[in-house]
Amino acid sequence: MTNSTTHVVAARDGTDKVLRGRVTTGCTIVSASWLMECYWSMTRRAEKEHIIKSLSKKSVSQVEIKKKILLEGSDESEESDEEDDWMEDF
Repeated sequence: MTNSTTHVVAARDGTDKVLRGRVTTGCTIVSASWLMECYWSMTRRAEKEHIIKSLSKKSVSQVEIKKKILLEGSDESEESDEEDDWMEDF
């Protein structure tokens, strides 16, 4: 996730992905129904009916710390770990 991320599509609140989206300026957290509505209408639809509401403010502050650590590191390191895991399974 980058600072240019505009939407996070999720099934529920509380996941790391959603919490990182909540601390990203300009990012909207929506359910998959918004994405499907956009797909089927072939237009960008209003998000207001598909917003996933926050369960707690405390969890957002916890993710701000994780986000700082994540942004200081490289996303490439995460990808290489996944590639290593795949190669081990292969």
